[in-house]
Amino acid sequence: YPYASGSSSISHIYGDDSVYTIEVVIEGDDGVLANDVLYLAVFNEEPVLNLNDLVIAEGEIVSPDDIFSDIGWLDVHQIQVDWGDGSPSELVPITEENAYPLSSGSMASGHSYGDDGTYVITILLLDDDGGDYLADFIVTVENVEPHLDQLADQYLNEGEGLIIDLHITDPGSDD
Repeated sequence: YPYASGSSSISHIYGDDSVYTIEVVIEGDDGVLANDVLYLAVFNEEPVLNLNDLVIAEGEIVSPDDIFSDIGWLDVHQIQVDWGDGSPSELVPITEENAYPLSSGSMASGHSYGDDGTYVITILLLDDDGGDYLADFIVTVENVEPHLDQLADQYLNEGEGLIIDLHITDPGSDD
């Protein structure tokens, strides 16, 4: 009795965790010859923060690009940030790209520091499947000297009062 045998492989990459049902059906000229079902459990992988310490000037905005990635490219993410300067911790809007093979994202808004110093920023990255990643990085804020607009020469007669209008700018709002 002649028979045929062989093997085949099929591959697929899953972008989100779940329990998947996979049905294999073998058909011949006479219809279905064999079939079987297997269940596949795909577990969530935690997202990863990609942070580097920064040096900025007073008044500049900290808004790091490409700060996270996740091999679960179908996951949706949130970022909670403690800016390290006493301001309230906040959920920061993100821009996110969810495409194979990785989801990635950047902060859509940022934070400005009112004084020079070294600040420890704590970021909690969450995905919609319960994955989280907590990390700190340091931002060093360098002082920017205040700027005085050029003064115009003044002319007055003896005995008259002098009024000088000064315009000073300082990006260090806490200076």
